[in-house]
Amino acid sequence: MKKLAAKSDHPCDPQEVSIKSFFLGPQAENISHVSEIFSHMLHRWARYRRSQFPNDGMAISFTDQSSFEFQSRQDATFRWLNELLDEFESEIPKFSPRYLGHMVSEISLPALYGSLLSLLHNPNNVSSEASRIGLQVENEAIQSLAKMLGYSKQSVGHFTSCGSIANLEAAYRAKARSKDPKSFCVLFPKHAHYSWAKIADILGLFQKQIFWIETNDEGRMNVEDLKKKIEQAASKSFSSFLLVSVFGTTEFGICDPLALIDQTVRQWKSKGIHIWHHVDAAYGGFYACLKNAAENPLAKKVQKSAKTLSKVDSITIDPHKLGYVPYAVGGFLCRTQQLYQMKSIKAPYIHKTKDLSEPQTIEGSRSAQGALSLALTAKLLPFDENGFGTILRRNLKARDLFIDRLKKIPGLHLLPSHDLNILAFVVAKKAESTAKISKRSLRIFNEFSTSKQLPLYFLTKTDLD
Repeated sequence: MKKLAAKSDHPCDPQEVSIKSFFLGPQAENISHVSEIFSHMLHRWARYRRSQFPNDGMAISFTDQSSFEFQSRQDATFRWLNELLDEFESEIPKFSPRYLGHMVSEISLPALYGSLLSLLHNPNNVSSEASRIGLQVENEAIQSLAKMLGYSKQSVGHFTSCGSIANLEAAYRAKARSKDPKSFCVLFPKHAHYSWAKIADILGLFQKQIFWIETNDEGRMNVEDLKKKIEQAASKSFSSFLLVSVFGTTEFGICDPLALIDQTVRQWKSKGIHIWHHVDAAYGGFYACLKNAAENPLAKKVQKSAKTLSKVDSITIDPHKLGYVPYAVGGFLCRTQQLYQMKSIKAPYIHKTKDLSEPQTIEGSRSAQGALSLALTAKLLPFDENGFGTILRRNLKARDLFIDRLKKIPGLHLLPSHDLNILAFVVAKKAESTAKISKRSLRIFNEFSTSKQLPLYFLTKTDLD
């Protein structure tokens, strides 16, 4: 008899097959492996607790456990938990390839295990006394991100609850370095994340201290307008600036021309203007792992911007986006410890950590969940072109295949350029009014989203001015 070759609907090379062990799969294909590890972790947790001061005795006896009151409470817990499970099973299945959104993605298994480990031991990264191991792991995870972004080992950072707080960390430090608060101003591109408008308000900035930079026809920061805005600000006696550029906008995944922006910043610094250049790479930061790839799916200008990340003062990156870790965790990194260090705020129960004095984070108590999730991910899949880049490369390949399919649909128009994996489109007729296009777009979205039966696809929409 002839041996038949195994049929594969989606052929993958060996490297991609190995990546499949990192995810549960849309049909929970790896559930037996995950169940085994979950069980192992829970038993290790129980064994650890029993090993600590065993002679102290138990607080919950077998008599307690067999009592009516105890059993009733256990039954109620199980019942309410099942009700919540039922409710969440009606959530949008964001793990499915039929989910066409971009702010939420599948969780990798290493990240899931790291998250569970954090939940079991519950470390608080506010200090080494509350989280000795948690802070150590956080530093390892930050250094893995720093290496990916091109920063040296001198860089410092920490994890926050989200990208918005990471952005605030940068703004707070930039303003703290101005000798006179009235001499401080901010420059934001018009495609900046909405958190920046909130941050300006939190910092108590007046409208005259905020300069909005125009975008060009491609939707990127207009460098010529940036030069004009810096000149305007300097003419109004502002001498300390926070400049924000973007590596992966929220709406379209567009990357600003960081090399040209960095060149402009250095020219003005030579004239005595202090500019803190922060890159909001909350969405696109993980694509930096492809910056040196031999066969690179990123456009040349995006590669150039990715390589410039190493030169900027600070960076925001969100592991809960393309890092495939559970919500919510943002990352804030500074190029040097000198930039990271801000005015010391003492707390009587929090002590110096290594070379940093007292609390250096806006948030006080911080979960180690994101650090553990990311650290375990990095140990198993390095953040480079041959490791994590394999996932993102496949990501872009899927985008291109989808573009080819969409181009065959009459009346469907795609965004002219796609820097990252975000694919934006609209259905419109030639010379049609914006109002009609918007009305049709909403109708299409609702047709998918409000179907009485399970929708074939789950879409997300973006409103633009």
